[in-house]
Amino acid sequence: MSDFKIPDYWTSEQATAVFEFIDEIRDKILIHYRLQIAEQMKEEHCYEL
Repeated sequence: MSDFKIPDYWTSEQATAVFEFIDEIRDKILIHYRLQIAEQMKEEHCYEL
């Protein structure tokens, strides 16, 4: 993963909206790809979800 910068000029409302959006996307990806993600993480990091 590459480093990227988070803007430091967002309002608290904007930061909260982005945070909630990312959280929703993460949940949907995990629902759809749970088994593949678990297997990949197990291979890469030697642990299970």
